[in-house]
Amino acid sequence: MKPILSLIFVCLSYNLSAQTGSQTSVQDIAAEPYLDVISQLFNPAKAIQIEFKYEVTTPEPPSKVTDHGSIIIKGDKYKLKTDDGEMYFNGKTLWVYNISATEVYRSIPATESMDDMLMAPFRLIKDYKKYYKYRLMDDVVVSGTNYAQVELYPIDLNTSYSIMRMLVDKKSRILFSFSMQQKSGVLYTIFTKEIIKDVKISETAFSWNGTLYPGVLEIEM
Repeated sequence: MKPILSLIFVCLSYNLSAQTGSQTSVQDIAAEPYLDVISQLFNPAKAIQIEFKYEVTTPEPPSKVTDHGSIIIKGDKYKLKTDDGEMYFNGKTLWVYNISATEVYRSIPATESMDDMLMAPFRLIKDYKKYYKYRLMDDVVVSGTNYAQVELYPIDLNTSYSIMRMLVDKKSRILFSFSMQQKSGVLYTIFTKEIIKDVKISETAFSWNGTLYPGVLEIEM
């Protein structure tokens, strides 16, 4: 569930063997207008809510899981819900609620670790020039709509994932999808269904409230 969030958002599989050093050694200026739009989306003065569909594809053994979820974001804070569980991040502390295990895992993501920072992914996206190499690829057409395709590669090669990919509507500049492929080959993809701006939400909603979940065991990680 953690990697699903770190994407917050989207598309297509990628063959890692196709990467070359020359491909990952640039920051393509042509990609920046699209990345700037997404960066601004995840740096709202007011809370936004995103309804999404996500897919998790595993190569061995071959499998595919599809579900829906919802996330409310305000700055670095967020509240995520799917059928499997919930995640809360108040800017410092992360809670991951596993519904089937009736357990919630509490941790403080390390800001110096790229993999830990995936638990607060909006920091990475807002500072994409610091953390990624990137390039604008050929357009992708889905159901008659043209999407700009941007690929991002983590500068820190010790991370657990190899590539992130975004598809952005070329006319509206709205994020269509976001995907992340781990080095193990597992692909996480998120498709945005609806973006609601200026959502009213209490600051306390970004923290776990154990009184609402009697019987759930809180575990310090």
